[in-house]
Amino acid sequence: MSAGAQGLRTGWIAFFVTALTVTVAKLAIVLAGADYDGDSYAHAMAGRRLLLDPADISIHWVWLPLLHALYAAATAVGGGLSTLRFVNVLASSASPLLLAWFLRDHLRRAFPGDAAASQDAAASPIPWLAGALLAIDPLCVSLGVTGQTEPLFQLLVLGACVACERRAFAIAGILFGMAALTRYEAWGLVPVLLWIALKEPRLRARAMLVGALPALLISLWCLAHFALTREPLQFLRVNREFAQAYLASVGYFWGRAPNLALMAVFYVAIVPVSQMLGPAHAIAFAGVPRGFRVLPRTLLLVGAALLAIVTWLLLRGTHLGLPRHAVAIAPLFCALTAVGTIALADRAARRLPTISAERSRQVGAFAVLALVLFTRTVPRTLELFGATQHAFSEQARAAAALRDIAAPGEPIFCDDDKIEVLSELGPARFTRSHITEVAPPHVRDLAQRHGSALVVSPLARAAHLPGGRPLWSHGELLILRFEAPR
Repeated sequence: MSAGAQGLRTGWIAFFVTALTVTVAKLAIVLAGADYDGDSYAHAMAGRRLLLDPADISIHWVWLPLLHALYAAATAVGGGLSTLRFVNVLASSASPLLLAWFLRDHLRRAFPGDAAASQDAAASPIPWLAGALLAIDPLCVSLGVTGQTEPLFQLLVLGACVACERRAFAIAGILFGMAALTRYEAWGLVPVLLWIALKEPRLRARAMLVGALPALLISLWCLAHFALTREPLQFLRVNREFAQAYLASVGYFWGRAPNLALMAVFYVAIVPVSQMLGPAHAIAFAGVPRGFRVLPRTLLLVGAALLAIVTWLLLRGTHLGLPRHAVAIAPLFCALTAVGTIALADRAARRLPTISAERSRQVGAFAVLALVLFTRTVPRTLELFGATQHAFSEQARAAAALRDIAAPGEPIFCDDDKIEVLSELGPARFTRSHITEVAPPHVRDLAQRHGSALVVSPLARAAHLPGGRPLWSHGELLILRFEAPR
């Protein structure tokens, strides 16, 4: 085996070992405790309520329905937030594998009439390095252990790009359509997708499915809102009003007032350096010129469009400028960083003739991988583990006790959404009145009809409900059982 082939094999082994290790670490984090991201519980509650009333669009608030439908399905089979966290571990671990395969397949087919270029492309470390960087990207790891939308959205968009490049336009349209029901950023991709379709004159009828299917689903979602609210874009208006009110009261990451200069580079430079690949992200800019020549067109166009969309929305003040909005752009950033690394390695090899190009590429790839892994990923993973161990620990203890205590079908008064979500008991069992609004007759009536009823509440707030038998307490939280009079 030649030195170049041996180096390539070593790189792929390093990629698979890294991806597997990060996946195991994410599973350990999920098992360590409750979800640290508070928004995950709001999505979980929407899914639980969707299971009770699928026709009530107001359940989704300003969010899109696909994730909530998954929560509803998980709840129906006895899961919930924990199930979606495991799904996101799998989704965030599948994306690096898909990106590496995508780039490897593209490079092998990119130079059909040039044998030397094809051979050089097949031996390139770009695919495995890009996949490894995506696997260890700290922001992707952080979201991959939550029940949020971003890991699934990233996988759907990346899968759709792969299908589009492979001319599987119906599959691409379905995946982009699912993405359009997951996050609004996909809505802005429809013109880009239609432009891609128009570039395929011989396959234009099939290629139009790439944009037509997402457009159809978006239209149906707007029509459903119009039927119930007479305002087809009501959710966008509410989202804009919420974002503007929030930013007016809390401000941006850099202060109270907007700063157009910082906002313009927020997702292209600030978030990637502070939350993602760190200093290694600078290498992505060195990879732009060669990236236009060697990376898949769809990956470039869709990634650039997503970057433009989130930046434009931030400049308009219609979203909060959260770092997690960059997760969908991470595959492009990682691919450009890999390309930039190889470009710099090739330049170094030309200036140092004693070092072969293959050796220079291998050293450069492993150096960048180690830089990100040990300065960014390992510290962030340890931080996530600690944060998860202590996340909403009181509510998690109460939820675990509630699962053990609650009798089959026993109704529950609980006004803490996190306890309800973490218990993963059926949503129909919960009465969502505030404990301070629950009068003794309410509890007696439920107990009379069902034999008993549970109340989960801080001690001080349940003091107006006499007659309950304490079953569990920890700190200020307690669980009381009220039984029907004999």
